[in-house]
Amino acid sequence: AAAKKEDGGAGGGGTDGGSGDLELDEHEDFDDYLEMVIQFGYITLFASAFPLASALALACNGVELYSDLFKVSYLCRRPRRPRVSGIGTWLGLLYVLVVASIFTNAVLIAFASDQLAPLLPQLFDARQRQVGQWPSGIVLLLVAVEHGLLLLLLATEVTLPRPPRWVRLTLARREHEALLAKRRLLLEAPVVATPLGDVIEATPVGGGGGSKR
Repeated sequence: AAAKKEDGGAGGGGTDGGSGDLELDEHEDFDDYLEMVIQFGYITLFASAFPLASALALACNGVELYSDLFKVSYLCRRPRRPRVSGIGTWLGLLYVLVVASIFTNAVLIAFASDQLAPLLPQLFDARQRQVGQWPSGIVLLLVAVEHGLLLLLLATEVTLPRPPRWVRLTLARREHEALLAKRRLLLEAPVVATPLGDVIEATPVGGGGGSKR
């Protein structure tokens, strides 16, 4: 009897926790993704201007990991995460930032700093820089480095191994089966005649009465 009482108290506590969880705000991951993309942009686009940005970002992400853990555990509802094969449009944005960082860092190194002067002093003329003229050698070097990095990026994209054929077939089969299951549920749901037309009655999972829409 005491064990049953304890089980009942534990179940009641879980119910109260669930009802209290409904009063919290829903967790939105858009801001989290946006924050990470902006941080990645600062690190890559201006890496030559502030090389320590990546180390500082790593430390900040370590602190933010615990703050997000507290937010998800106590300040928001428990998020529901469906199975996905990637991060969606964010991956394309990250790729654009990587390509843009090639141009920004090349321009920063060649024209906005003196990082190349100790390495290639023969290409720099102080008098030309004072009047705003840049030697043609610097421009040619900038174009060569930029084209070389773009070719390296393209070669990396081409040479990286793709997922095996059996993996692609398995993922496609799972997506097809999930689509068939959704269609089967829609076809098996009862149809209720209403003045507005025939409407599919939503039946909750696990049985029970349906709710008309």
